[in-house]
Amino acid sequence: MEENVQQLLKDKNEDVVQFNFENNTSSPIAIDLFDTASLLTIPTSGNPQTTYTPSNDLLPSLPPSLFAQNPNNGTFIASDLTSPALRLLNTTTNTNESNFDNSIGFNASVDSIAIQPDGKILMGGNFTTYKGLTEQFIIRLNSDGTKDLTFDNSIGFDNFVYSIAIQTDGKILVGGFFTAYKGLSEQFIIRLNSDGSKDLTFDNSIGFNNSVFSIAIQPDGKILVVGAFTTYKGVSANNIIRLNPDGSKDTSFDNSVGFNSVTTENTIAIQTDGKILVVGTFTTYKGVSANYIIRLNSDGSIDTSFDYGTGFNNFAYSIAIQSDGKILCGGDFTTYKGITENGIIRLNPDGSKDTSFDNSVGTNGIYRFGLQPNGKILCVGFFTTYKGVTANRIIRLNSDG
Repeated sequence: MEENVQQLLKDKNEDVVQFNFENNTSSPIAIDLFDTASLLTIPTSGNPQTTYTPSNDLLPSLPPSLFAQNPNNGTFIASDLTSPALRLLNTTTNTNESNFDNSIGFNASVDSIAIQPDGKILMGGNFTTYKGLTEQFIIRLNSDGTKDLTFDNSIGFDNFVYSIAIQTDGKILVGGFFTAYKGLSEQFIIRLNSDGSKDLTFDNSIGFNNSVFSIAIQPDGKILVVGAFTTYKGVSANNIIRLNPDGSKDTSFDNSVGFNSVTTENTIAIQTDGKILVVGTFTTYKGVSANYIIRLNSDGSIDTSFDYGTGFNNFAYSIAIQSDGKILCGGDFTTYKGITENGIIRLNPDGSKDTSFDNSVGTNGIYRFGLQPNGKILCVGFFTTYKGVTANRIIRLNSDG
C-alpha cells in the first residue's frame, strides 16, 4: 500500500462493516460482512462467511465502511459507521481472531483509523462512547480490542475527528472539526505525544478557522493539510497549506490563492519524487482551472508536466498511486478530458489515460481504493454494478481493470 494506513471509505450514514483483506502472503481474500446487529451470512455450521462473493443477498443496501492495514503483518481491521463493532481476521487461516474483543463497540461513526507499528489502533470520529464508557471522539485500542490505558484521552475532543496521521517518531497528528482538547482551545489541528498528552513542541496557536479533512506527512517530516479552512494563524491559507514539523507555516510552499473548495477526505497522494496529487471538489487552484484534479510541484506551484486538460466533469473522491507510478482515480465523474470515463480511471504519470487499464463501462461513486501487494485493487463506494455486472459497493479488480 502507498501508506501504512489507508482509510478507504467514510460516510456517516453507512451501516455496513467490511474487513479482513489479503495479507502479505498468497492467502486468498477474506471478508466478513455485518449489519448493525449481527452477521449477515452465517452458514449452518455457525461459522462466518469468509469467501468473497458480492451479491444482492450478501450485501445490504449501503456501502462498506473504512479499514486500515496493520503494517507488521498485512492483516486488516475495520469498523462500521453507525454501531461500529470492530473485527479482526487471521487472513492466513480465514478465521476470526477470537482474542479480539469487539463487544458493544462505539455509539457513532468512526471516521479515521490509524494502526501504529506496534499494532495499537488509533480511532477518531464522532463517537462519544466505546463499550459504554465515555470516549470523546478519539481512543487508542490494544491489538486485542481493549482500551489502551497508557493513552490518556480523558475529556478528549469537543467535536469530530476526521484525520489521524502517525509520524515516524510515534507522535500523532489529529485534524477535524474540534475546537478543544481536554478542555483547552485547539483549533482544528493538534499533535499529541504517544501517551495522548499535547505535544508542546508543535505550535498550533490560533490554528485554522475551519475543519481539517486530511493530513499527509512527507518523508522529510513536513505536513500537508487540506480542509475547509481559509486561514491558519490568521494568515490566508485557502484549503491547503504545508507546515514545518514544529507547526509553523512552511513558506517554501506557495499556497497563495489556493483551492476554491476542498470538502472531501483523503484527497492527497504524495509521489516518491515529492510531487503532490490532489483530487476533490475544487474547480480552480490559484485562479487557474483545475477540474477536480491537479498535481503540484513540491513548492506548491502547478506541475505543468502533468496534463490534466479539462479534468473531470464531477467530484473525484479518491486517489492512489501504484508502485509503478500510475495513478488511480475514482469518484462521481463520467468524463476525463471530455472523454467518457465512468467513475474510475488509471492515469499514466504524465496525466494521460493508461489504456492498459480496461475501465470500459466502469461504475460510479468509488470512494476509496486499497492497493494490495500483489497489484490487485480494492474499490469501495456507492456503486451497485461494475461493467454492467452486479457489484454491490465493493469489488476487487485485477491490475488490468
